[in-house]
Amino acid sequence: MIDLRSLVPSNVIVADSTSAPELELHPEEARFAEAMRPKRREQFAQGRACARQALRALQIENYPLLPDAGRAPVWPQGITGSITHTRGYFAAAVARQTEVAAVGIDAERISRITERLWPYYLSEREIEWLRTHDLGRRAQLAAAMFSAKEAAYKCQYQLTHRSMHMKSIELEIEHHSFRARVPAPGRPERSLLERIEGRFAWEDDLVISSALPA
Repeated sequence: MIDLRSLVPSNVIVADSTSAPELELHPEEARFAEAMRPKRREQFAQGRACARQALRALQIENYPLLPDAGRAPVWPQGITGSITHTRGYFAAAVARQTEVAAVGIDAERISRITERLWPYYLSEREIEWLRTHDLGRRAQLAAAMFSAKEAAYKCQYQLTHRSMHMKSIELEIEHHSFRARVPAPGRPERSLLERIEGRFAWEDDLVISSALPA
């Protein structure tokens, strides 16, 4: 199993489903989740359980982690964080903003990211680059790019609270690390954040990515 801790600096606290966290929701979270379908409610509970375990390491207890209008978690004052879930895997990462300005994480199942999805999140340049690799490597890299863009999006959202299409985030991949460029509104030639950097790892059908401001 991929160790998420290997993808983030030591001052980022992580917790994932391998540690079997308790699934009991905070009462405010439970009220928010009442209208969810059972599967979505379980995913919500798993993610919050991981976040609660990570926050506990920062001496933060009993905090209701509710979403904002963009569906991103509203973290305690002075804390940045990210939650991810995919089939069979859940995780959260948190840090103090005095040490880490923002963090994004994302996990995906490689088999889910089919070639049919490429045009929705990859630029023509990125697709051309993917096609230079053999089929097996191509599938892994395509999923890694999807995951990296999701992690980069979550990272920038912590700082800007701005929604954007994943296709507008430009990636440069080198081995198992990446740089992401996030364009400013109406100014595609300039970056909203100078650079977001991250790492990714895959094992079997799972890829996990992390992203932080450079």
